[in-house]
Amino acid sequence: MVTAQHTKEQCAFDVSLEFPGEVSSLSQHVSQSGMLCRTSKKIKELTVLDIRLELPIQESGDCQPQWVMCSGVVVHCEKKNEDFSQLPYELTIFFDRISERDRNLLEKVIENNSISQP
Repeated sequence: MVTAQHTKEQCAFDVSLEFPGEVSSLSQHVSQSGMLCRTSKKIKELTVLDIRLELPIQESGDCQPQWVMCSGVVVHCEKKNEDFSQLPYELTIFFDRISERDRNLLEKVIENNSISQP
């Protein structure tokens, strides 16, 4: 399991991808149904990943992390030639299992613009 961060206004958004092997990753965009991230290694399409998201929850001016656990399926993986030389693969993941509580928490964070596209 490897953790990556997406920062906005002093809040960190961590994503851990778990599957056989280890991969560095960096989130780029998260929605209620899935996410786009960059990875250091190619992951085959239809691979199921256990995903752990650390969501930044704004409370009283402080950023309090909340963990969301879900499962996702790789729907697309493509090597890009952009400025991400250590993370050359763009990965699209569809969340296939996420609890209602965690989906609501994710929705709250998205609505509060704590997570945004860079």
